[in-house]
Amino acid sequence: MTKQPIQPIERKTEGAQETLTVKLKNYVLLSPEAINLDDANRVKLQAVINQEPLALIEY
Repeated sequence: MTKQPIQPIERKTEGAQETLTVKLKNYVLLSPEAINLDDANRVKLQAVINQEPLALIEY
């Protein structure tokens, strides 16, 4: 049996507001130094990592 990388999604509704919670197992974000980028793009990538690292999750 293979392990699932994602656990069951939690869904909560309060009035018109709905919140989904997703938990990941074994998520590893590569260091910008590990990716073949020029200096300008490495700085941009680091800025995204600092502000919103979950934006980099591939699906």
